[in-house]
Amino acid sequence: MRYALALPLALLAAAPAMAQDKQRDFCPDRPGLGTPPCTFDPGHGDIEVGLVYPPVSGIFETELRVAARVAEVIFEAGLARVERPADILAFVRDKAYAPRYRSLV
Repeated sequence: MRYALALPLALLAAAPAMAQDKQRDFCPDRPGLGTPPCTFDPGHGDIEVGLVYPPVSGIFETELRVAARVAEVIFEAGLARVERPADILAFVRDKAYAPRYRSLV
């Protein structure tokens, strides 16, 4: 029964994984004649231009942050089978498989 909570908790945890800092609001008025310059935090231009996924170069880091947030919820719910580490992100990063491919170019 207690494992039945793990999936809903994990799903709830994944959504705010990247919302750790308060970000500036996106441009209320699109740049144009008579409007102020449009600026927003680095890395958030993807959303502004309509991209749903992070750039390929940032997918692995995004996955690590989501996994760390899911692990955090699992530890808080008492469902973990290991002792809670001091730094969950470092723990997840240490356990994650990071593929290394040699360049063919």
